[in-house]
Amino acid sequence: MFINNLELRLPPLSLPVVQDNLSLAIFHDAGNIFVSGHDMTHNLLRWAQKDPQLCEQDSTARQCDYSYISHAIGIGIRYKTPIGPVRFDFGYNLNPPKFPSCQNAPDLNNPNSGFSARCDVAAPIDPNNPTAPRPIYFVPQQARRFNVFFSIGQTF
Repeated sequence: MFINNLELRLPPLSLPVVQDNLSLAIFHDAGNIFVSGHDMTHNLLRWAQKDPQLCEQDSTARQCDYSYISHAIGIGIRYKTPIGPVRFDFGYNLNPPKFPSCQNAPDLNNPNSGFSARCDVAAPIDPNNPTAPRPIYFVPQQARRFNVFFSIGQTF
């Protein structure tokens, strides 16, 4: 695992209602989990997913490669309370991964979705037996670019 967090905390703002309990932060997060230390050292400088189109097709989904460093930047608000700071962060993922997934119903808006032998269950929907397994469909996805994080207390 490789994780790097940089955070620039700005001095508190002096406002009438909150006094000096409110401050801002700017951050950059980077990291990923790797299969081995060798994979990590050889991919620390890779900023993009290698061949993301492989993750979009059922026939090539097993070749999907996640060996790269994911990066996010953002801003945050900190409010000092007696039990610790309340943190609200808004981040933007610079290079979100694409990944294969299996879902119960096909995504009619996605032409790449379709029945998949890789997704295991192949039984048809039986209206007389609601507990019968439903067919599973391949649906390629991508992680969200915008993320929101809320916590109470310092991260370090």
